[in-house]
Amino acid sequence: MKTIGKIVFCFIFSLEALSGNVKFETLTTTDGTTYKSVTVREVTPAGIRVFHSSGAAAIPFEDLPKEVQKQLGGFDSEKAKKYRKEQAEIQKKTNRVHAAQNRQLSKAKEEKKVKAAAEEKIKNAKKYWLIGKVQRIQTLGTQVLPASEKNGEWIASRYGIGETELAVRRLKSERNKLPGKLSSYLDKNGTFFGSVMGQKYIAQNWIKSPDDYEKYFSLEALFNNFQVVGSLGKYPLFNQEAPVIIHTDKALDAVDGEYVSFWVIPGEAHRTPDGRTLKAFSLFKGD
Repeated sequence: MKTIGKIVFCFIFSLEALSGNVKFETLTTTDGTTYKSVTVREVTPAGIRVFHSSGAAAIPFEDLPKEVQKQLGGFDSEKAKKYRKEQAEIQKKTNRVHAAQNRQLSKAKEEKKVKAAAEEKIKNAKKYWLIGKVQRIQTLGTQVLPASEKNGEWIASRYGIGETELAVRRLKSERNKLPGKLSSYLDKNGTFFGSVMGQKYIAQNWIKSPDDYEKYFSLEALFNNFQVVGSLGKYPLFNQEAPVIIHTDKALDAVDGEYVSFWVIPGEAHRTPDGRTLKAFSLFKGD
């Protein structure tokens, strides 16, 4: 037993060179903490890291008995101070990196949450197919005149509703693969593009996005013949005489007077500078 000041140290240690490790049977620090079956895993200018019978611990050199300090290479307070300062700086940098990573992770989670909420809103919202004529291009909202009986002209006939050459070629390539009922109808000189059966086939098999309508049809023809093209829509065809506002993240790539085709969901009403209140919609590309 040895007394240093008023603190009693009672330790029995054996110094062994096993795989470079220093071991103590029992190690009691200056504050009275006792560790058993101690293996020193790391020695720094500021202290040691050990494994012991109950777990692991980091012990400052100041808390070690003088005899143990000597066995472990001695304690230099200046070196310990410098080392701790360096470690503190390293920890600060590490903390800043972790903080930045956590902010990035939180931002990503929030963006994911917002995106999921937006997708859920679109999923549950009423959806429409809107054929229209651009009246005024604005940065965040374009005024569009929807197809309606008053706004369009009746120009349909049994010979077509503005189908393009691409549409005609695709029909020819798929003619022998059409469903039996539709194929039989065409065999009896029925019209493909002007019939409900033909239009439903197109909506189910050709239309993957609102942009596809312009590939297979003249949008002007669809606008003017809205009464007979409703079966082409994956969603109900919007029909209203008054203009509407299409909200977009940026100005549409269109010009005044151009015919357009959109899939839309209702939004908040839009107040125009002249005091009118117009229905407003936002775009979506599909479920």
